[in-house]
Amino acid sequence: MDPNVSDYPPAYSDYLAGIPLTSPDIIKNTGQTITTSGLFDPERPRYPSPDFLAHLITLFFDRMACHFPFLKRETIIAKAKDGTLSAILANCVCALAARFSDMDGLLAGGSRALAGEPYCDMAKVRFRAPIFLYP
Repeated sequence: MDPNVSDYPPAYSDYLAGIPLTSPDIIKNTGQTITTSGLFDPERPRYPSPDFLAHLITLFFDRMACHFPFLKRETIIAKAKDGTLSAILANCVCALAARFSDMDGLLAGGSRALAGEPYCDMAKVRFRAPIFLYP
């Protein structure tokens, strides 16, 4: 069973088609173009940038922790610092927290509601890795 790229939503089908994830990347969403330049780590292109990660983890636990009691602040911070936090979890945390941030680099799309979309799309890409497409 070969995955058909056209079956995937356009927000991340470009990634599955082999477009490299290097800056500046473009994610298309609801008719708006959001630049992802600087949002992801240049050394680990599918991982949130260290410049934003600590800030977004803090916002996530300040604003969203009550919805995720199984995630512990100390554990997530420690794993982020030593680089062992999974890319899927890091992108999900950043996606949920980005709308609460006032950092200019995160609001490059102009809309606070769309601030987390690049991280959300990256988490989808990571989750839809080819290994998960086969029984």
